[in-house]
Amino acid sequence: MGAFYDHPDNSKIWQSEGNEILTIWCPGCKDLHQVFPSSMPKQRASDPRWQIHSINPLTISPSLLVTCRYGGEAQERRCHSFIKNGKWQFLSDCTHELAGQTVPMAKIPEDW
Repeated sequence: MGAFYDHPDNSKIWQSEGNEILTIWCPGCKDLHQVFPSSMPKQRASDPRWQIHSINPLTISPSLLVTCRYGGEAQERRCHSFIKNGKWQFLSDCTHELAGQTVPMAKIPEDW
């Protein structure tokens, strides 16, 4: 069993069995994204992991790429970004309205 705890950079961290998963609110997707630290064991070779260079302000590498299909025609949603110094740097290949912009980290909404 695990639990969330708040972090000063507006994210939440899920801690379970000694592992910590960073859960962050994406203002472009209006959804949660998760960052699995490089120190966390992989279950499959393809499992993504990120180096957390700084936790406050948050800086991770490499880039974060989140894709999913939605809607009746299964359109692809793509969110591709860097997180540096507590700011999202959304790349131009994002399919949301923040593509190409840099914005500060946002709090996870209370009702989420």
